[in-house]
Amino acid sequence: MSRISPKSRTEIERAEEKFKKKLEMEEKLEHKEGMASDYGYLGTIYQTRSELKQAEIMYKKSLDINKELGRKQGMATIYGKLGEIYYTRRDLDQAEAMFKKSLEVEETPDNKGVMATAYGYLGDICRLRNNLNQAEDLYNKGLNLFEAIGSEHMIEIMRTMLTNLKMKKKQG
Repeated sequence: MSRISPKSRTEIERAEEKFKKKLEMEEKLEHKEGMASDYGYLGTIYQTRSELKQAEIMYKKSLDINKELGRKQGMATIYGKLGEIYYTRRDLDQAEAMFKKSLEVEETPDNKGVMATAYGYLGDICRLRNNLNQAEDLYNKGLNLFEAIGSEHMIEIMRTMLTNLKMKKKQG
């Protein structure tokens, strides 16, 4: 948590408290969509605080409910979030599987951001495995999608990743 400012830490703690209270109400009302969202938000809070085990638990609960309800966008998002956790742990096989599931579920124009992020991570997994040509292809897919949605920050990140990759390829 050292990268989180004290003010942000307080705001995150307040958000966690509110989502836990909201989750209690959703559970009493048996409102599954709300429960799936609340578990996902709690997962994001724990992930932000680098509490990866707790984040994984929340994401899996969200995923189970999203599957039960057939909510493809929710499933795609949560598969991607689980992929991020496994990537952070450097469990590349598990991360790759989650990002691929995210893409399988969400191959629609509705959620280009989720797809672009998955392609970016898959490209980075290929780069780490020294499969540089496939990494370049995946980075470009991610870049194209980020350009389509106008995500300037992510466009810059993807361009930097491509530039670094091209330099690595030249070095042999």
